[in-house]
Order: sequence, then C-alpha cells, then structure tokens
Amino acid sequence: MGYWAESNVAVVTAMIPAGPRASHDRSSFLPDQRWQQAEIAKHYERSGRLDTYLGDWHTHPNAISNRLSWTDRVCLKTIIKTSTARNQKPVMMLICGKPGKWFLHPWFCQLRTKLFLFEVLDEREATVQVYTSPSFEAGEEIAKA
Repeated sequence: MGYWAESNVAVVTAMIPAGPRASHDRSSFLPDQRWQQAEIAKHYERSGRLDTYLGDWHTHPNAISNRLSWTDRVCLKTIIKTSTARNQKPVMMLICGKPGKWFLHPWFCQLRTKLFLFEVLDEREATVQVYTSPSFEAGEEIAKA
C-alpha cells in the first residue's frame, strides 16, 4: 500500500500480510484474497483514500535469476487487467536468495501494445530507497517496514 510521489517513484506506507487462509508452498503461493481485499479497503479508508494498492512481493528461494517468472508475469497482467485493482503499473518485489542471504529485486511493469495486435508486459527494474526517521532506532525501522 502507498502512493506515487512521481510517475516513477512509489512510496510504500504499509504491507498487507497474506492472510489467515493463505496457502504457502516452496514453489507456489495463494493469498487469502478475500481477507487481503478487506484489509486493503480498510487501509485505503484510514489513509483518507490516499494510499492505494501498489503491487505484490514474494520470495524466490535459491533463485538462479532475479528476473520475473512466467507465473509472476501472468499475475502482473491479471493485476493490470483487474479494474477493481486500479493499478496500471504494479510493483513486484522479488526477494531472492536463501536464509541469511536475501536480495531485493523490485520491478515496475506495464502493458503495452506491440504491432497493434499483441499486448506485452514492459518490465523495468526499479530502485529501492529506504527513508529513515530519527524517532526510531534502526532495528525498529526495519521491523515496522
């Protein structure tokens, strides 16, 4: 959840967990979609309708590549084409690696028409900047992010 400060700068203000009925597996994940949608709606209202759904994040354990998988691309196309998501440029944060050695790989994605016929997913690597607040200890900032 968050907002776009500029056309290519997203500010993340909150993360919505997977939900109590989510299914986690080594190579797949299914969120508790109904629960997540309710939480997204609550956060949207609490923020004064400023914070919106920006996208998703997940891990790629022991990944060989930091690139989006075929499944990730399908998910992103679904987000873009889902009118209620109201997100034509979702963020996908991949966390690749293994315990003790994880790396963040953020992506911005959009659909574009190629040769007037086909829609292709335009993937662009993004940059993450962490803004800190002097009111928190370093460990607290990470825990609250």
